[in-house]
Amino acid sequence: MRFFFFIPNKQFTQHLALFTIGVIVGAVLTTLAIGYQMEKIHNENSYLKVQLDEKENQIKALEDKVSEAKRWFIVKEIEIDLELPQRNFADEENLKIKIEEQVKDMLKNIRGKRVKELDPQVIWHIVDKRKIEALGYHFTLQVKGVLVSEKIIFYVYAKYIAPNQQEEPVIISVNVKKLNSETAKA
Repeated sequence: MRFFFFIPNKQFTQHLALFTIGVIVGAVLTTLAIGYQMEKIHNENSYLKVQLDEKENQIKALEDKVSEAKRWFIVKEIEIDLELPQRNFADEENLKIKIEEQVKDMLKNIRGKRVKELDPQVIWHIVDKRKIEALGYHFTLQVKGVLVSEKIIFYVYAKYIAPNQQEEPVIISVNVKKLNSETAKA
């Protein structure tokens, strides 16, 4: 076996040295670029893990609320079944809408409450015998019935009050002793 050794010339040695240095510099730069990308991916992965944990906690809290809502009936809707007197009002549909809007405003705090915690007598008296004004007309509300469940239904009659009609009788109190003493002097 023979080995042939040839003595490289100076130019070939320089090229080989430059190639080796180029490979080493390229490997270092590639390592730095890959390291930068790995660091960036690691940071993004950590951020996404934190976001995932936060979203899982939110989902768990919402599931707990939903399961609690399923255990307890909660008032979700309030409906007003309104009856107006047999009278010709200028805009009866708009009048009904305005009265229903005012009644729902009176009952706005009930929405979202547990049905079990509501006392039907108390909610009855929130609306019953209330005086309201809608489109220039005056009414006294009379509750005919209340259905309490997830959807509370109020059956209300709006009694019209004429402008010259007094709603409450006027009671005049007279001091009888004073009256007797004045008539005795006269």
